Amino acid sequence: MVGKVENWKCIRWIKRCWPEKYDNIRQAVCRLNNVMADNNFCYAETMFDGDSIQLNSINFEKNCLGDCRGYVDTIFHKRYPLLFQINFAVKKLEFPHDWVRAGCLSRDGRIDMSSRWFGPKFFHIFKLRKFEKDWRLLMDSIPAIDRFLEDGSESGYILRQSIGSANY
Repeated sequence: MVGKVENWKCIRWIKRCWPEKYDNIRQAVCRLNNVMADNNFCYAETMFDGDSIQLNSINFEKNCLGDCRGYVDTIFHKRYPLLFQINFAVKKLEFPHDWVRAGCLSRDGRIDMSSRWFGPKFFHIFKLRKFEKDWRLLMDSIPAIDRFLEDGSESGYILRQSIGSANY
């Protein structure tokens, strides 16, 4: 499993730009990959309709009920990779591939970007400890994200977004 993670564009990007944080992020991504696989998600190099995926993100996808596919996108901050945000959405498989619903993890139920970034800010003393704590929150939220993708139910840190404001 670790060998496959080494080939992900995001991990190569982090290794090249931030070698001192590479091992910590790689281990976290390996754990996330295992949890996502347990919930029947698979890694996506590109979206099924041909849209590209950002270099600083890791996407997982899963077939949802009916004719839809769910996406979970973990985006690392471009300038500081210990910061990350999670966006997820459901898209129809039939052309024109309309979006069904979208959501994100939000610390305090607000849609603004400061509530959506998880991980240590620049002034945190124990940066890796904060990253690990927030990464565990992400992994604990995977079942709730899966429920949101299946039926649209919100719970915990899940926040529904309007389709027009989603990062897709």
